[in-house]
Amino acid sequence: AIRAQIVNGLFDGAAFAMSYAYGYQSAPNVVVGTVGIFGGVVGKCDVTGTTATLNIKGKNNNLDQNIPRNLYAINCQHGFCDPGCTLVRATYTTAFAVGASGITSSFIPWASAPGTPGVYPNGTITFTSGAAAGQSRTIASANSSGLTLAYPLYVLPAAGDAFSALAGCDKSLNASGSVQSCTSRSDTQHFRGF
Repeated sequence: AIRAQIVNGLFDGAAFAMSYAYGYQSAPNVVVGTVGIFGGVVGKCDVTGTTATLNIKGKNNNLDQNIPRNLYAINCQHGFCDPGCTLVRATYTTAFAVGASGITSSFIPWASAPGTPGVYPNGTITFTSGAAAGQSRTIASANSSGLTLAYPLYVLPAAGDAFSALAGCDKSLNASGSVQSCTSRSDTQHFRGF
């Protein structure tokens, strides 16, 4: 019965203290005092067979939390197309092919340049065919000749290899002339900057 209760969260977040107890040799069952050596809270619990293992986290585990929980900044706190942003990732992802000349591990030329390459900085490029298939990188900048990557690729793509490019976001509400702001994407109701 106790094992089932442990699985159901009986001890989740319970306080735990470990102490040394001391007493006199003439009265071995009488505790005179204690010295605390560890205090914490119960974390993950594992029950296997007849054994229950309780993992205890020290009080300093609370230092892993972001303080304050709400960060107030000028830029939006959401990631582009995350659940808080609510924009649909597929809507801002476009398929392209690698151009014929100038391919390096950090520069990918367009086979056919888009009309607005300025939407791609801060976005993501993902190769979908060829030797580089599966590799993804952040786009540092983009212009009519191609994409410059923030980090180099491990394997070079070849001309004609397919890739998809997710547009970037400048995390601004209404930056002047920006094609990456919440206003330009009609998503101001989800902007979480201050």
